[in-house]
Amino acid sequence: MSDSLDYEATLVTVAGLALPHLGAWCIVDLLEPDGSIRRLAVIHPDPAKHAPARDLHLRPPGRGDPVGAPRVMRMREPEIVAEGLEMVLACDHCDEEHRALLLEMGAETFLTVPMVARGRMVGAITFATSGQGHGAGEPDRLIADDLARRCAMAIDTRGSTPRRRPPAGWRSGRSTMPGRSPGRQRPPTSG
Repeated sequence: MSDSLDYEATLVTVAGLALPHLGAWCIVDLLEPDGSIRRLAVIHPDPAKHAPARDLHLRPPGRGDPVGAPRVMRMREPEIVAEGLEMVLACDHCDEEHRALLLEMGAETFLTVPMVARGRMVGAITFATSGQGHGAGEPDRLIADDLARRCAMAIDTRGSTPRRRPPAGWRSGRSTMPGRSPGRQRPPTSG
């Protein structure tokens, strides 16, 4: 369990470090083994936005949603939505409370990138801003893609590394042979 919390905390920290360079705030969504989407974090550096961020955190997207993280996870391609405000207002799958939260957070431009490791979809990171200039250009997309790829590889590595047993002859903290230091022991050599 602590391994899971460590990588999740690291993922949230890394995504947060990209602010304000890639957006004013961001969302990290993970794809669960059952196909559902788990919202790991909504990060906004402005303390006045922490309450709506918490509320938005409790509203993970549905797997079939037509835009944002669900679409990016299905298509495995980044999505840039420069008309985010219009999209939020016209959102068919959002209820009024969801629309109000997105408007309160500031939602004019969205850049969502997939997190894919070794061909396996892991999740998506969305960078959002309430003004032009962030997350809307090709350089921003390339940086966000690279960040998402690195995060996905970290998740994949954590998830695919089995716990290893110590090799035969290994004694932790004490020597098994006279005159040897603790650690892996070598068989005596003849000659």
